[in-house]
Amino acid sequence: MLRPIAEIVRAIDVYRTSKRVVRLSRGAPHDVSRLSNQVEQLLHDMNELIDDLQRKASTDELTGLMNRRALFEHHANLFERARRDRSMLAVAMFDLDHFKRLNDTYGHEMGDRVLFGVAETVRANLRPYDLLGRIGGEEFCVIMPLDDPRDVEPAIDRLRLAISRLEIAPLRPGSITASFGAAVAMPDNAGLSVLMRLADGALYDSKRAGRNRGTVVFPGTSVRNMQSQ
Repeated sequence: MLRPIAEIVRAIDVYRTSKRVVRLSRGAPHDVSRLSNQVEQLLHDMNELIDDLQRKASTDELTGLMNRRALFEHHANLFERARRDRSMLAVAMFDLDHFKRLNDTYGHEMGDRVLFGVAETVRANLRPYDLLGRIGGEEFCVIMPLDDPRDVEPAIDRLRLAISRLEIAPLRPGSITASFGAAVAMPDNAGLSVLMRLADGALYDSKRAGRNRGTVVFPGTSVRNMQSQ
């Protein structure tokens, strides 16, 4: 009688220390066996609940992208790989042009449709190992490893053009555009927070220059603007 109860206690201890569910024996008297089944199921349910809470805590509910918190948690592998390969990284920030006006004119439901469409479009135009997150409102962030720093300008322009071609009725074609700012550096020279701040400054340069364009910053060198097409 005491042995199966001791197994239940051990299973709970194992779960508390490792979140691992131990399969309990089924040879105990009926009531104790039922207790073992209930405890085992409860531990499985707790694991599913924890996984769901972690997923919600790291995922933007509207777009399904990583949120700001998850982006900071997941960028380390890309930065470590770049350090190992002695390669560069680009951190790009972009947001939608005149998004408040769109919301005011067509309503927040349309605004949500646009945000979701932009997220899907950009995701489809990135490589599997690039990171994309929505960091707030209509602002997004992309982290891209680079084999050649000259690759960042065509990559940013490809994303910008893909967004400008997005069609969501009843909006007229070409009415959805985005402005980009990107910062390119070796990971040993600048961390994610620094690159995001530089990219954000470059984004505002794009806004001031007329929107629907990108600005790329190479710290320590000049700023280059990519004009809209």
